[in-house]
Amino acid sequence: MSFTYILFMKGAELSINALVIMVLALVILLGILALYFGVWSPGASGISLEAAKGNACRALMTLNCQPHPVNVSVIGFDADQDGVLDPPTGSASSATCKRPGDINVNDTLWSLCVCYYGLQETDAGANQCKQTICGCP
Repeated sequence: MSFTYILFMKGAELSINALVIMVLALVILLGILALYFGVWSPGASGISLEAAKGNACRALMTLNCQPHPVNVSVIGFDADQDGVLDPPTGSASSATCKRPGDINVNDTLWSLCVCYYGLQETDAGANQCKQTICGCP
């Protein structure tokens, strides 16, 4: 093997290593820029369904499971599926999942039970929401 060939191979390794390092640096830089400018924001979608259910059920249980689920607000989760995190007002005229043309429904435990757990909008459904979903007696 000639001396020139060995020098040629060392140069090839150096450029491949340098290229790999530059690509990795570029990927890391783009990731940092995406986080900084808000293109990708982990956790911005709110809390999970289980966490929302747990928070609302704890609020119901602190009130001795007495209020109707429509009066228990769900905070930080789109319980009525209208694409908006509604302010917790504690009242709603219906728990029906939001569809185009529907009236505004707030994010409550009642809308969570109807929209995500398939309960019926009846008194029996409200009791089932309290008992089955939240574990009230």
